[in-house]
Amino acid sequence: MVENTVVETYYSDRALPLLPNEVTLIIFSYFTQQARLKLCRVSKAFRTLAYKPLLWREAMIYNSKGLEFDSTLKRLESVQALDARATQISDEFAKKLLVSSARHTLKVLDLSVTDITNISLKSIGFNCTSLEKLFLEGCKEISDITSLANLSSTCNLTTLVLSHCESIDDETIDSFISEIFYNTNSNPILETLIKLNIDGCYKITDYGINLIATTLIKLKYLVFDGQEINNCSVISILHNCEELELLAISFCDFLSDMVLEGIIANLQPKFRYLKLRKGTFSEEGFCNFFKALTSRGHSFYSLDFSECVNITDSNLFYFHQPQLNWLNLDWCWGIKDLSLTYLIVSCPNIQEIMMTGCIYITCESLLSTNNSYDLSSLVILNFLSCKMMEPEIIIKLGKLYPKLYIIDYYGEVYKQGKKIGFKDEVYVEDEIYELKIGGREKRWGKLNVGDSNRFYRFYSV
Repeated sequence: MVENTVVETYYSDRALPLLPNEVTLIIFSYFTQQARLKLCRVSKAFRTLAYKPLLWREAMIYNSKGLEFDSTLKRLESVQALDARATQISDEFAKKLLVSSARHTLKVLDLSVTDITNISLKSIGFNCTSLEKLFLEGCKEISDITSLANLSSTCNLTTLVLSHCESIDDETIDSFISEIFYNTNSNPILETLIKLNIDGCYKITDYGINLIATTLIKLKYLVFDGQEINNCSVISILHNCEELELLAISFCDFLSDMVLEGIIANLQPKFRYLKLRKGTFSEEGFCNFFKALTSRGHSFYSLDFSECVNITDSNLFYFHQPQLNWLNLDWCWGIKDLSLTYLIVSCPNIQEIMMTGCIYITCESLLSTNNSYDLSSLVILNFLSCKMMEPEIIIKLGKLYPKLYIIDYYGEVYKQGKKIGFKDEVYVEDEIYELKIGGREKRWGKLNVGDSNRFYRFYSV
């Protein structure tokens, strides 16, 4: 009896009695955050160990209601990547976090879709010493990012996402860049920032885009809203940002063929991702653009020309993109079956073709016994709102090409001739895609077959 009592006392501070806590800690490190939180319910010893800061280097805050600030901050004192997206995190919490020891370890921070204000930005700018990626998507109260120019010289800020921050305008960009130049000796942001997303910041005009083009010349990834943006600003981006790999512009209503000519004139081998949504480019402009790409031997990986109504059979005849994986031609009404066959022949590695609203598409040519097409690489065909696509054709195509996912007029997905669900609920079988949003607990996810973010699927910075 005495021996048993001694043994029980000796092991009482261990989570697993027969293992040292150091070993148990290593075991716990292989669990996800949610699994570790469940382990806390097992015993006090498990709870103590599961709350060790060493296990919270990557953390997600799922629900900020009832969050105990002091215990949470203690747990996050060594955090390197924190995701508090779409929570009720306040400026008060951000300030306390960023004056704790976490300010020296935090590399990735996601505060998207929260109610934080410029106050939190000041805390980030004046306290973080290791920040690399900052995500502030949908933070509508943010209008001043000047404090980010005060980041420590030890920071290596590569990624800044400000998409749909509706208060950001030209003055925001001007103040930010002016402050960078003022602190040029201590802030390396001009050299380190390679990824900038300001999509949905519709108050930014040509002035703001020109500032970006002439100062942030190391950009490799740029996404912005094209409302009220004219040719010269875009051409300035193409001319100055020589390392550009991805350019995505929505609502290109004010852009003309000059931009297509500017892309050719400034074309770099690494430039592989292009989105020009709702452009008013002419039929001849596209024809010359496709011819020039072919003569230069340049092939993109992802292209999005959705709502560019002047893409037709006549210019797609010159479309030759052997390395293209993803193509969006949604609402390009002039496209017919002939275009689809051109695409399949001229893009042997194409995996996904989006043709929503292409009302003349029937796909009958793909079933013709006189023609044999290689669809071995094709995974997704999106025919949403294509009114001439008959269900019988989709069923036959599915049986002919078993691995193909086909989206019909109503958004239902067919595979091997059978309905398998709605486009927002179906995922490509065995497709594993690491979410490159950064800052989140390292996890694997999928993009459904109808997700427009598949444009970015092959890209990573």
